Amino acid sequence: MDSAFRPSAFTGAITSLDFSNWIDTDKFTSHNYAFYNLRDTTLLDLTGWDFSNSINFRAVFAYFGYNNLSSECVLKIPDITFNASLSSANIYQLFTGSKCDTFDVPILNWSNVVATNLNVNSMFYTSRMTKLVGGKKTLDISTWTGTDKWSNVNSMFRVMYECQILNITNIDWSNVTTYDFVFRVGTSLEEIVGLNEFTPAATSASVNENNYLFYNCQALKFSGTTNNLDVNFGSTWNNNSNVQ
Repeated sequence: MDSAFRPSAFTGAITSLDFSNWIDTDKFTSHNYAFYNLRDTTLLDLTGWDFSNSINFRAVFAYFGYNNLSSECVLKIPDITFNASLSSANIYQLFTGSKCDTFDVPILNWSNVVATNLNVNSMFYTSRMTKLVGGKKTLDISTWTGTDKWSNVNSMFRVMYECQILNITNIDWSNVTTYDFVFRVGTSLEEIVGLNEFTPAATSASVNENNYLFYNCQALKFSGTTNNLDVNFGSTWNNNSNVQ
């Protein structure tokens, strides 16, 4: 169902999509851009969907609700265990530019995926995907598993306009080799819980793969053990002058 509900296929804006009563959704094997660019939509309900047979998952929800800055947007997604044959090239920009004010983060599980070089770059780039927790706009992905299959997380949380608390506890970054701009321009970001676990693989001297990690994160506090970088962070790197 690639590009199945992209607005270009319709006349006028789509404001609400409730597909919670659909059955046999496990029959779909490709979802690239399936719900892409639903900029005027305030509700997308996929409760009960089965994505377990999908092998292509690029930019599925990108730019959902993008134009609704003053309206509440609701995105309901079930937990997903990704297929073993998931394409390493077709997983990036999953929530790029999307907006959801009460985002119940689904449990995403990559453990079955055979590929060990998944490109998940720009997953939340320029998004407003948060939920109010303790008075703070929060994004918590600590329930995700199988993240040791990731290799490219460039711009993953870059320019998340409203996120104040980001929880990345339990994420396995050990095979990540490309991580430019991961937290860049998080101007509202105050706290990264689990930052001590952010320990990507070594980079080479000839390739700057960790540029501007925290550039312009003006409100970010590196306090406590879990909210600060590990004491050995960067110890395996070769020369790189652009880590900020």
